Amino acid sequence: MLLVLDIDGTLANTSKRDHFIDKPEPSPEDWESFNAIENVVQDDPFLEAQFALPDLLEEIDEIIILSGRPEYTRDITIDWLEEHYNLGLSNPKVVDVVLRPGRDFRKARKFKEGIIFDVILPEYGNEEIIFVDDDLDNIEMMSKFGEAWVAPKIWEELIRGS
Repeated sequence: MLLVLDIDGTLANTSKRDHFIDKPEPSPEDWESFNAIENVVQDDPFLEAQFALPDLLEEIDEIIILSGRPEYTRDITIDWLEEHYNLGLSNPKVVDVVLRPGRDFRKARKFKEGIIFDVILPEYGNEEIIFVDDDLDNIEMMSKFGEAWVAPKIWEELIRGS
């Protein structure tokens, strides 16, 4: 079984930097500041995810981290995943960390759909796949290819055994 995990809003609580992108019209979203390394490193993990993930990972064969974060955050992202979830590249179940390439300004849904078609389905199309993401547009798209769980709500449900 493959687990495909998003980061922001799924594993990382981005509430300290959401103000950069949650702006009333006509103010533009400031993705550069949202993704600035000095802001990304301040994210806290969702405690519920830290509690629920170990049991879930016992059932999982492989993990792909699929995030809309830009590639230039790779080192701090992997360090953060390792520190808070033991999901860095030292975890043998983590087979890939896929981040958005530089100059890729597609919507997250289009970026992730491309990765699913080009990378995930050719390798894992015959396996059970669980996607975990906080973006309902992504969840709708991902549900066509496997189970799609809405974060962070799913962590509480897994803890309760729902």
